[in-house]
Amino acid sequence: MSTGSTEAAPGFKRVRVKLADEAKGGKRDVLFDGIKSHDADDATLASLLKETKFEQWKTNPVEGAEIGNRLYSILNGTGGKLKSILDAAYRESEPIYLNIETGPEFSALPFELIHDGGRFLLLDNGKHLVHMVSEKGWRKSSNIEKRPLKMVFMASSPTDLGTDNVLKFEEEEDRIIKATAKYPIDIKFEDSDSVEGLKDSIFEFGGCDIVHITSHADVLDDIGPVFYLETEAGYTDRVTPERLWEALKKHKLRMLFLSGCNTGKVHGDRHGDGSTESFAYRMVEKGIPVVLGWGLPVSDIGATVFTTEFYDSLGSPGSGHKGQRRGVHPHLPCRSDSRNRGQGVRGLRGFPAPRRSLQDTRNGRSF
Repeated sequence: MSTGSTEAAPGFKRVRVKLADEAKGGKRDVLFDGIKSHDADDATLASLLKETKFEQWKTNPVEGAEIGNRLYSILNGTGGKLKSILDAAYRESEPIYLNIETGPEFSALPFELIHDGGRFLLLDNGKHLVHMVSEKGWRKSSNIEKRPLKMVFMASSPTDLGTDNVLKFEEEEDRIIKATAKYPIDIKFEDSDSVEGLKDSIFEFGGCDIVHITSHADVLDDIGPVFYLETEAGYTDRVTPERLWEALKKHKLRMLFLSGCNTGKVHGDRHGDGSTESFAYRMVEKGIPVVLGWGLPVSDIGATVFTTEFYDSLGSPGSGHKGQRRGVHPHLPCRSDSRNRGQGVRGLRGFPAPRRSLQDTRNGRSF
């Protein structure tokens, strides 16, 4: 998840963890709630970043745990700062949000794999990780109106992508309807499957709080991250974050769910010596408070299961975190098409704006 704020839901403790924007003498400050705790070695960070780009952790939980433990050590320091905070939250039976802010340079580090040597942190129901991106969009969604939530759902499966890539999104639609039936949520299904149709649908709906888009997505060498929506003829329309933002910017969205492969993945050039922001990250930077995207390829089945869990728990405190945690389980299957098979360690990412619940939409996070 990605987000642009540091506030946690009521009843939760939040701690903002930040890697300093600049290194001095090869060291980078690690700050907890704005106060320096210790230094992180820049060479160690760079080495770990390079190693993670080989992505062996995608199919190997042991590798994922090892990387996660190194990330834990970076944030913990020799003084055990992170451990002391987590231990205190455990003693007080207090759920905790760790809002991690790295800046673009190290945003590819998979902090959702943090492992304390015993287990992955996100497998503990009381611990939540949020990737802080920006605080740009959170203020506009801080005033909560007492009315049903309004959601627009759109699924796209362009005909020219081939029969192996046809998405079975009808089941996802049915499950969302059933999962949200107990909550005051009005849902509009947009069937044009185009960015222009989405824009018109939101306008006709009188605005909305949540936009959920299901489709294929990719990262292209020439234009970066794209969502494969459709033209009027049903062919592929490679929609960039800039074009999607043009369709959404006039509406005060509280959450955007980008249910497509790699929509939360930071990407670089072919040689692995450069990186740029993910689709989700860019949407947070443009002003959407909460954006959810996938840090890996994801199967139809995996995406549908997660979506059902997420919307089923939408109304409970910390709900989005509970649902998202299932998305980072080490054995969540990746998208099972002709190009991608296997097991994914990373799963869903959220950005401030994965990067959580609607009670957390005042935050601008992205994972």
